[in-house]
Amino acid sequence: MAVRVWLEGGGRADATRERRCEDGEVTTGVTLLMDAALEGHERVVDLLLRHGAEANVQDSNGDTALMLAARVGHERVVEVLLQHGAEMRDNDGGTALMRAALNGHELVVDLLLRHGAEDSGSGTLRAIRMAQRQPSSPAGGEHDERLRAQLAVLTGEKAALKQRCAEMQAALAKVQRRGSPRLCRACLL
Repeated sequence: MAVRVWLEGGGRADATRERRCEDGEVTTGVTLLMDAALEGHERVVDLLLRHGAEANVQDSNGDTALMLAARVGHERVVEVLLQHGAEMRDNDGGTALMRAALNGHELVVDLLLRHGAEDSGSGTLRAIRMAQRQPSSPAGGEHDERLRAQLAVLTGEKAALKQRCAEMQAALAKVQRRGSPRLCRACLL
């Protein structure tokens, strides 16, 4: 395994790099652990953690390895990260539970709940699951309404909700022009 050889040769488990998206946006502070978690490489995640990788490092977008794994539904990676002390909430109040729920990864949601993740008590998960079952149009309309409903449930704060909706609408408009449903889904985070 190349990562093992690299680590044994003196490579740092917490080395960082930049990630450049298709639209040219650059994310800094991306760790090997984040990459392995995002791609679902459970053994690499475990190896990096055993060699001292910090589970709770955030990149310039505020993502941690756990947030990324939960967003894409890598249940076994989420389990490994939790066993190594990964925090379920980031510095901005986002949670792995929200990311898993918004993307329909019920097994990851259940795993996080078993490990102590908290539903806000306002029925967040129920509301998200109901919203996900409603049909949406990538061209807007119902999609925008669904987004507003999900965000209202998650934040419960009018000022923050209004600002976040404006940001999301701008991001969704940009993504919709490119015609990528996968990017539209990522904008929900």
